[in-house]
Amino acid sequence: MMPIIGIDLGTTFCCVSYIGEDGVPVVIPDLEGNQTTPSIIFFTGKVASFGHKAAARRVNLVNPVYQFFKRDMGKSAESLGGKYKIGGYDYQPAGMQALLLKYLRAGAISHFIKKGIIEGNGAENAALEAVITVPAYFKENQRRETRMAALAAGLKVIGIINEPTAAALTFGMSLEQDRKVLVFDLGGGTFDVTIIRTGRGKAEVIASNGADELGGKDWDELIEQHVSHEHLERYGKPVPDELLWLVQEQAVKAKIALSDASQIKLRLDLPAEVMELDLDREGASQPVFMRSPGAARKFLFENRSQDLITRCRTIMQLVLNEARLGWNDIDDIVLAGGSSRMPMIHKMLAQEANRQITLNRPGFNYDTAISIGAALYARQQDSVTDVVAHSIGIELISDTGQPFVELLLKKNTPIPQAVFEDTFEADANATLKVFEGESDKIRDYARGPLGELQLGNPEGNVKVRLAIDAGGMIEASVSYDGHTIQKVIQPYGTNINLDELTSRVQSVQLELN
Repeated sequence: MMPIIGIDLGTTFCCVSYIGEDGVPVVIPDLEGNQTTPSIIFFTGKVASFGHKAAARRVNLVNPVYQFFKRDMGKSAESLGGKYKIGGYDYQPAGMQALLLKYLRAGAISHFIKKGIIEGNGAENAALEAVITVPAYFKENQRRETRMAALAAGLKVIGIINEPTAAALTFGMSLEQDRKVLVFDLGGGTFDVTIIRTGRGKAEVIASNGADELGGKDWDELIEQHVSHEHLERYGKPVPDELLWLVQEQAVKAKIALSDASQIKLRLDLPAEVMELDLDREGASQPVFMRSPGAARKFLFENRSQDLITRCRTIMQLVLNEARLGWNDIDDIVLAGGSSRMPMIHKMLAQEANRQITLNRPGFNYDTAISIGAALYARQQDSVTDVVAHSIGIELISDTGQPFVELLLKKNTPIPQAVFEDTFEADANATLKVFEGESDKIRDYARGPLGELQLGNPEGNVKVRLAIDAGGMIEASVSYDGHTIQKVIQPYGTNINLDELTSRVQSVQLELN
């Protein structure tokens, strides 16, 4: 029997794992033999290359390299302006994820054939089940598009699990007693803080919050901006657009290097000139008026990062408040996501929690913990309790005749027990409008309701029921006059035809040589 795989579908890197028959987690190498795969695609419309191979193709200016598309999940095609349109077809971010998942699936199938778990004949069409991780702060439409991407890639999705919950499962699988754990998950493009009670193979989420556009990429951009500014100052011209990928590449390397060294030298080797810059991790600020003519402004990475650190700190404190816990109530702090390696993160956490931060834990790896947790979840779904990431409400009319949003399913309500039922008065030809967010003001929902349910012609009171499952799918129903109108809410902004997307994705060849 083919194992169920756990997929960490990250903004910058992906990882795939499964649990062997002996109960030991196994990380599946990709088709290039790497434990993690950069979330990068070079795509001509007929052939796609991935990971390190795709990154090496950046010099091709006709067909661009695609990355960071996870940050665009859930956005409308109109707002993206054809950003992912290739060969006349708009793949949208879900299509990019589908192509990446197709590659990861091929790597898993290849691994199972080599290990003798399945036979090679017809293996490319084998039914492969998967649990896929998403940021805890992903909304329903983002989760739904992730599921669609997996289906288009030929995967059978048996679960969508939050990334910090998966990390906590990996951490807690060997604990012999329950502990309250704060998971600080700073990935390449997203950030989540989750407080979980875990141990003995179980996990119960207490509270979670985050940002789907905060991650290592934002720290990269601090270095990119500095390099671009200094190039303009030194040479009187900007870095050519077609070579900005070099700046981006060097910025990522510099960020990683500054986690190990207090000072590094960044070298930007362009066709027309070579520029070298000294970058410091920390130190005293240098006033601008002390710069000598032609000298580069001193770059202090941690000083430049204070706004980003403040955002992380604010979200972390918000989660503690929502959980009604203080630092003394937290037994362990677990770091997940590659960007958590930065020393400034450890320093901030140590200051906030007033304790030493454990960086190296036996059997727990920053890069593989989330995919292993997803694989563990496949085996023990009944042992995991998550929470609603965003409140769900409906539009009501106040006594003064003004519409407002009544939040019925509150954020951090446990799943799968997240069900609300109550009776409301409805007008003739009423429409049930369902909203996802934390405000009671209609104007704060710029994109309108998450979805709608046409009620027909009710008379008097109607019974409204809202429910959310573990995958974030929202089901709404209204009962009156002895019958029920029921549907899964289809979020606005998702205009993807799954059949067409599947056909397109399956027709793309994977570059394997």
